Amino acid sequence: MKRISPATVTFGVMAIVLGLVAAYVVRQSWPKPIAAPPPPAPAPAPKPDLVPVVFARVNLPVHTRVSAADLYVAHVAKDAKAAHGTFRGPSLAEGRITTQTIRAGQAIRDEYLMEIGAALPDLAERLPPGTRAVTIEVEGADTGGKKLSEGDYVDLAMTVEGTHPDLGEVMTRTLLRSVLVVDAQADRPLVRRTKPTEDPQPSMITVAVNPSDANKLIVAERTGTLVATLVSLKDVEAGLVAPADDIITRRELLGLKEVPAPKRFTIEKWSGTNVQVFEMSDDRIRESREVGAPRRSEVQTSQPAKDDAAAIPSGVKVPAAVAAAY
Repeated sequence: MKRISPATVTFGVMAIVLGLVAAYVVRQSWPKPIAAPPPPAPAPAPKPDLVPVVFARVNLPVHTRVSAADLYVAHVAKDAKAAHGTFRGPSLAEGRITTQTIRAGQAIRDEYLMEIGAALPDLAERLPPGTRAVTIEVEGADTGGKKLSEGDYVDLAMTVEGTHPDLGEVMTRTLLRSVLVVDAQADRPLVRRTKPTEDPQPSMITVAVNPSDANKLIVAERTGTLVATLVSLKDVEAGLVAPADDIITRRELLGLKEVPAPKRFTIEKWSGTNVQVFEMSDDRIRESREVGAPRRSEVQTSQPAKDDAAAIPSGVKVPAAVAAAY
């Protein structure tokens, strides 16, 4: 076999290199494709114009004087419904009196409030014809977290405790139904979350009643504890007024039997043909028996602990504190 000379190898390598160079030059001379430009970025949405608006923080009943704590300011779009006809600062609404109920979260408008400097008419002008205003202290003035306010209707009941047999120890009787509240303590509702173990705190309310019922409430306030319960507005509008004749006693509530009356002791005192009858109480009879009995030893004996329920004929112990739920 004939050997390849170095000159031939060198020539072959140079030919390959020159071919690659020529191919590269030709490739570079070809026209390059034009790259499509990237799509333009979307333009940012214009920010809406915001304006401050005054809103109610809590429910404001009619005839409530607005305070700074009742209001808050939030920003809304300029074209929003709440931005038209409303206040821009809380100072414009503070101190004015509402002419209608304003819900929590509702924007405050000028037509919802009385004119600047205006005040409520006198109580005498707000009373229905033929009625009298009586201010009484009641329990249950905050019902469902809402304090009674002007325009509410309530039933008034009286609770009495005593030893009279007809009382059954504790008796509650409904005195009046659907009584109009014309004023309440502090002129505004108070949101409360009272624990069930707490005693109900009495409050002052003013109600409109006829003259005879006014006297009845005055005597009832000095006799027992008055309790107010809120009446459904639908019942008032429909004229549904139940008679105020329901009475419940502790004995009836617990289904206890009547305790027989204690035995009475009488003594006849004769003076000639005249006779006088004296009725002796149990204490006097016990005292006379102890005087006639032989003397006991002077040794002091320990007295048993007094049972509070022993003083109650039914044996029901009166709780130290009663929390009513309304």
